[in-house]
Amino acid sequence: MPRQNACGNAPPSVVVPEYKAEAGTARTYTSVAELIDTNILVYRFDYRFPDKQRIAASVLRKGIAEGSARIAHQAVVEFIAAVTRSLTGGPILEKREALREAEELLSQFEILYPNEAILRLAMRGWAAYQLSWFDPTCGRTPNSTA
Repeated sequence: MPRQNACGNAPPSVVVPEYKAEAGTARTYTSVAELIDTNILVYRFDYRFPDKQRIAASVLRKGIAEGSARIAHQAVVEFIAAVTRSLTGGPILEKREALREAEELLSQFEILYPNEAILRLAMRGWAAYQLSWFDPTCGRTPNSTA
């Protein structure tokens, strides 16, 4: 006998086969990458908030171990700006330390657009020539007319 559809009836020309649902032990899931926010990167080094620092370190370690975390290039740019900003008592990280930590992030995580090479170029331009982050990350160079 044909089953009824969701509305309670089935047109005579449509046959809806019966099926038997059974519970099993198999699980279906989808892995989804995590996008690491700038705040997580900053709190990893912010000694003023030890609880947040511990949590941020845990999130980053888990992302590295599982290979599930991604970082947008903008988060790395914002991280360097935030940790080198002058605060009462000095910046969270000195410029050299911030760049070293950013290099570590580039090697430990997949960086989303533009790509790792352009981000490294931007960091070097910022460090060596005080270039704006905006120029190299947008594809602009001193010789371009874009």
